[in-house]
Amino acid sequence: MICQAMEGKRLCTYDGIRTVKGNKRLCILHIDTYYRGEQIKWAPKRLLSYEIERRALAAAERSRINRLNEDYYVHNIR
Repeated sequence: MICQAMEGKRLCTYDGIRTVKGNKRLCILHIDTYYRGEQIKWAPKRLLSYEIERRALAAAERSRINRLNEDYYVHNIR
């Protein structure tokens, strides 16, 4: 899963590895900020769902390209 905190006007790019405040996931950098008592700006659910979908599509595309490369090299090796 992804970190659900915002950095400025952008979504944090690190993967969330720890759950805090109910069901919110934070990366190591934001966990430190959270436990120091500083305020964290949480990302809207719509932005989180868009980012999760974007990452899933990118992973599917990488998988498709890897399969094509594998098929090419299997059939063209002498």
